Amino acid sequence: MRKITVTFVDNAAALTGQKSGQFLHERSRKWAFTWQVAAMGFADLYQHLQGEGRLAVLPSPMENSPLAVRQCLTLGLPFVAIQCPGVPN
Repeated sequence: MRKITVTFVDNAAALTGQKSGQFLHERSRKWAFTWQVAAMGFADLYQHLQGEGRLAVLPSPMENSPLAVRQCLTLGLPFVAIQCPGVPN
């Protein structure tokens, strides 16, 4: 089986009242994959996502704006997104 590493892009958000890093650390105890948090701007993120076996995940309505989806489509980046207003299947 191929080793999977998930990279979260840090935007210092709060999740369930906790800082995102703390939230991820607590949740990761149950995960069967390794993970990392990276602070990067759009250019670095684009370069990172161009690597082999990479997939952009747009899990929230805010990140799932039609602009983020359009950017992925325009740049040819594979992605998955939740269904929300403005983002059809």
